[in-house]
Amino acid sequence: IDVLVEAALIPDQKHNSVRMRYSVRSLRDAVILQQSLLLAGGAKYRACKQCQRPFAVGPGTKRTLQSKFCDEACKIKWHSLKRSEGK
Repeated sequence: IDVLVEAALIPDQKHNSVRMRYSVRSLRDAVILQQSLLLAGGAKYRACKQCQRPFAVGPGTKRTLQSKFCDEACKIKWHSLKRSEGK
């Protein structure tokens, strides 16, 4: 995969530190960079128990490592179907 990402260290005088600034040339490259940064930060990808779509869990995401569903709608649907099977 050809991805063009430029990185630069930028002084942050307000916090007396430096920040990393990334520049990309396309939306595709931005998405690849974002996912790469998530994975580098310890995030993992998991398949939703209901719809099988992949979703990120762990650090930097809104989901814990124990999450089994990509969103609340899939969680509700899965539990509703399980209740229906028992009848």
